[in-house]
Amino acid sequence: MGKRYHRWKENVVNSLEIPRDLAWQDSILTVTGDQVCLENYRSILSYQPDLLCVQLKRGRMKIQGKGLKIVYYTKEEMQISGCVNKISFER
Repeated sequence: MGKRYHRWKENVVNSLEIPRDLAWQDSILTVTGDQVCLENYRSILSYQPDLLCVQLKRGRMKIQGKGLKIVYYTKEEMQISGCVNKISFER
């Protein structure tokens, strides 16, 4: 999609006061203690107790730790528990 479309969408989003993450479907990562909540992801690429790789709309995310467990997941959201040591992003 071209620059013109993105400018148009940005103007619509701003005029309707729609939150950017909702309008652009940006991923949202919330870390609270030993819980991680990820919203707006595309797919789970790999899952092991020490490494979780997720495809985002714009790149990939890796969560490294110990005892990682996907508590639940839906098409839009997932919750992970365990001891998280590192979260990294790749484009």
